This record gives sequence, C-alpha cells and structure tokens, in this order.
Amino acid sequence: MKLEIDEDIEKPVAFVCKDPNAEDTTGRQWIGTISILDYYDEMIEADISTDNRCMHSIIGKYMFGHFICIPEWGMCCSLAGSLDDWLCNLDRLKGHIGNIEAITLARALSLIGRLNLL
Repeated sequence: MKLEIDEDIEKPVAFVCKDPNAEDTTGRQWIGTISILDYYDEMIEADISTDNRCMHSIIGKYMFGHFICIPEWGMCCSLAGSLDDWLCNLDRLKGHIGNIEAITLARALSLIGRLNLL
C-alpha cells in the first residue's frame, strides 16, 4: 500500500559521512543526501547521493529483516536487524560496493532508522 509522503520527508536531506578507518584524526568527510521518492508500508524508494554518484535504492523489510537493492548496479544486500546499526550495515555493504558508497549508504540507512521510516 502506497503511503502519503510527509512534506518534510520528500525534501532532500543532507547528512555527514566520515570514513571510520581514515588515517588522520579528522578523517575524510563528505556530504551525502537522501531524497525519498516513494514510500510504501514496508518499502522506501530513494535516491542516495555522494561525490557525484546517485544510487537509486529500494530499501525494505522482509521475513528475516531489512534489505537494500540498487537495481542499476545489480546489487542486493541483507542488512542488520536495526537500520541504525551503521557499522554492521557498513560491513555488509562493503562486500558488494566501494568504500565511499558503502559508508554513504550505511549513514543514509541509519538516518532512515532514526526517523522510524521503516
């Protein structure tokens, strides 16, 4: 069932990403954005962007937890039981995509979890 998107949620939201394994004390930091495109009962379709890359993502729930798919990349990955467990999700995503993209997605998933969107 498609749900109505709250006006505040449909606007792009920016968030800070930081590489936890950066060698210097400040680490490499960048800004990611998430734009919710569609919002269903147990699924979100969103554009998650960083460093001039846009990852059109489908995030949802299934019997065993959460998942994320990026159809254009042929990537699908099961996630931690809690979307805001960003380190666990980062580890899972790194097996499928590059480090910067994995960190950005993990931070976006954490934001979705904190906002209780899924």
